[in-house]
Amino acid sequence: MLELLPAPWTQGRLNAGKLAPKLLKVMATQGWPTIHAVDRPLLMRQLTKNPRNITNPYRLLAGDRIPNLPRYAVVAAEAQAARPPGATSDGMCPKHPNYRAGNRCIPCITA
Repeated sequence: MLELLPAPWTQGRLNAGKLAPKLLKVMATQGWPTIHAVDRPLLMRQLTKNPRNITNPYRLLAGDRIPNLPRYAVVAAEAQAARPPGATSDGMCPKHPNYRAGNRCIPCITA
């Protein structure tokens, strides 16, 4: 998953291999689902938020984002509260997956 983070956060194989055990350990401690069951967009958003002025993404992930990963219950509750009613976990319209849910889904609004 660390190799699939959006730029500038994308990690190569070597760095991802160093960070993965730390991430898995913190995820378990903080009550996150396993890496196979986790809502990946939610985890990616948590690790990559506020990307301004990033000069060394590896160091920021290793020294701050991963060790300070918040409890899953808090992050999931915030994400659920921010999600429009009926939206998928990534905020997209379930009927029109190319559009954001709620009043941002043009086909739903114009139907």
